[in-house]
Amino acid sequence: NIGMLNCWEHLQPLTKYALYAQHEQIHIGAWPSFSIYPGVATALGAEVNTAASRVYAAEGQCFVLAPCAVVSPEMHAAL
Repeated sequence: NIGMLNCWEHLQPLTKYALYAQHEQIHIGAWPSFSIYPGVATALGAEVNTAASRVYAAEGQCFVLAPCAVVSPEMHAAL
């Protein structure tokens, strides 16, 4: 079974439980690109995202793939 959540959804206990109850084997934990830049993302930075992904793997007893959106040069300049 494969499941997926995006960004802040990883911090919602009932959303996570709904997927745990479906016995996920692989979880895709997608994160927005701005979250990897220090000073831009305050609530969901790289450390928080990594921690949330690790907690999800431990709680859900599944493998977690945590991709991040691609950042174009234009997006980088805007940040």
